[in-house]
Amino acid sequence: REHIEARRLDRVAVKGKSKSVFIYELVGLKGQVDDETLRFVNSCEVALETYFTRQWKIAAQLFHAAAKSRPTDVTARLFLKRAMHYMKSPPPAEWDGTFIMTSK
Repeated sequence: REHIEARRLDRVAVKGKSKSVFIYELVGLKGQVDDETLRFVNSCEVALETYFTRQWKIAAQLFHAAAKSRPTDVTARLFLKRAMHYMKSPPPAEWDGTFIMTSK
């Protein structure tokens, strides 16, 4: 951790498992990642935390801004869709942010 920059992407439980884990994207080596990318990673982290605390509208706004700044970013678009879905149909009260994968 002290040598790399990473972006937290999601909290998932793989098919057949109940325990969830965070998955990350390797961004680069510390000191070698440009400031614009670091700002993007930070904005995504804020958006993700907002999403995990069930603040769907704010999370959708933050992910929309992230997707607009980097149109090719699949994760920002995915979480924008999830946040918008949860605004209309929230997950159960015991939901902890885990996305349960139904296939490998």
